Amino acid sequence: MKTVSRYILLFIGILLYGWLFFNDFYDETTENEEYSIFTDEIESDPVPVAAERPQECSMHSCFNYTKCKSGLKVFVYPDVEGLVSSEVYRKILTAIRQSRYFVSDPKEACLFVISVDTIDRDKISENYVRDVDRYISNLPVDVWNNGVNHIIFNLYHGTYPDYSDHNLGFATKKAMIARASPSSQNYRFDFDISFPLFHKEHPLRSSLEQDISFRAKDQFIVSFKGKRYVYGIGSETRDSLHHLHNGETVAMVTTCRHNNDWQAHQDARCESDNEQYDKWDYESMMANSTFCLTPRGRRLGSFRFLESLRLGCIPVVLSDDWVLPFDEIIDWSAAAVVIPEDNVLLVPDILYTYTAEKIFQMKQRGFFIYYRYFSSVEKIAITALEIVWDRIRIAEAQERTRWNHLHPHEMLLTRQGVNVVIKASEKPSSRLQKVVLNVAKLEDIRKIVILWSHLRGVPPVGADFGTKIPLEFVDVINRLCGGFTI
Repeated sequence: MKTVSRYILLFIGILLYGWLFFNDFYDETTENEEYSIFTDEIESDPVPVAAERPQECSMHSCFNYTKCKSGLKVFVYPDVEGLVSSEVYRKILTAIRQSRYFVSDPKEACLFVISVDTIDRDKISENYVRDVDRYISNLPVDVWNNGVNHIIFNLYHGTYPDYSDHNLGFATKKAMIARASPSSQNYRFDFDISFPLFHKEHPLRSSLEQDISFRAKDQFIVSFKGKRYVYGIGSETRDSLHHLHNGETVAMVTTCRHNNDWQAHQDARCESDNEQYDKWDYESMMANSTFCLTPRGRRLGSFRFLESLRLGCIPVVLSDDWVLPFDEIIDWSAAAVVIPEDNVLLVPDILYTYTAEKIFQMKQRGFFIYYRYFSSVEKIAITALEIVWDRIRIAEAQERTRWNHLHPHEMLLTRQGVNVVIKASEKPSSRLQKVVLNVAKLEDIRKIVILWSHLRGVPPVGADFGTKIPLEFVDVINRLCGGFTI
C-alpha cells in the first residue's frame, strides 16, 4: 500500500513538473511571437514617428535671409483642386493674399505659406486633412525646399488622450510653425510663433472705430463659465474651481456636458453643476468681472483669453508652460495675470492684492493689445508675418553693426547724428512720404521716428518710403500727442 502511494505521488509530481515546463514554454513562445509582430509593424511603417517631430531649428540654421533682401514679400501657393479648407484657414489665406505683402511670383518671395489646411490636426475632427505629406510632396521641390522660409499655421494639435503638441501628423521639415497652445517644453523660441486661439466666427477685418468704457467697480472680482472635464488631460484644474465659487464676488460655474460619453464618466456633482451652469450668461459674466479665469482645457490655450481682452476683463491664466500669444512682442505682464495651476485655490487671495489703479491700467492695456493685434483675422495673420520680418531686420542690423564696429582705440572722433520725429495724421496722405524724403536729404540724420495714429490702420512696417534712413513706427493715440502733424 505504501508502495502504491509512493508511485501515485511520483506520478503527480511528474505531471506537475510537465505542466509547469510546457506552460513556461508556451508563455515564452507567445511573448516572442507578439514581440516579432510588433517589431514587424514598426519596420513596415513608411513614416517613422520621430520624423514627424519638428526639427531642431533656429533662424540661423533653418532660414534663408538672402530671399528677403527686397523686403517682406509673401507667396501663398495656389489652392489645391478639390481640397476644401476650413473657414478659419480660408480667412487667414484671404488676409495674406489681400495684404500689401503678397506676391504671386515665388521667385520674389521672402516667406511662403502652403494652401493645404493645417489648422486642425485632431484626427477625429471634421476639418482634419489627411495625407498632408502627399500634398506637400507635390509642391515644386525648389520652392518647398524642405520647408525653408515657410510658415505653417495650426490652431489644434494632437488628439485624445494626450493631445501631443509636437506631432502634427506630417513632416514639417524646416518650416516655422505659427501654433496656438504651444508648450514651452516643445516650443522653438525665436523660430516658431505663438499664435492665438480664436473662433471661426472671428471677423476677417475689424472696424476702425473701437470704444470701451471701464467701470469703477465690477460685480465679480473673478468669474468663469465653461466645461469641466470629468476625465482625461486638463480636468484636474477645472475640477477644483467649485471650491472658489460663492456666487457673490466669485462666480465659478461649470458643466460636465462634453462629448457624447460624458454621462458614463459623470460624478456626484454633475447634475447640480449642469443645472447651475444654465442659469448664468457667458458674456454677461465676463463683462461684469474684473478678472476672467482662463484655465487650460484639453490643450494649453483657451478661447477665453481673447474673449476676456475684448470685453475689458483681465485674463487670469491657469495653464502651466503655455507660451502666450505673440509673447515675442507683447509684454503680457502689463495686461494679464499668470498663476501656477497648483495655486488655483489661492486665486481670489492673489487677485485682491491688485490696486484699483493697477487694475485700470491693465484693463486699458489689454484692450489696446486686443485691438492692435487680435481684433481680426487680418491683424492676427499680418502680425505673425511682421514678427518674422522683425527678426530679419534685427539680424541684418546686428550683422551690419558687427562689420562696422569701432574698437575704443579707433574712436578718434564721433558724430552722433540726430533723430527726427514726425507725427502722422489720422487720415492717409501722400504728404507723409514727401516729408520723409525731404528730411532724409538732410545731413547727420540717424533715424526717422514716425508717430503712427492707431486710427490710421496697421503701420507699414518694412516700408522704406524710398530712403535708406532707418524708419521706426510708434503707435500713438492722437489726443495724447501734440506737435506737427503730417
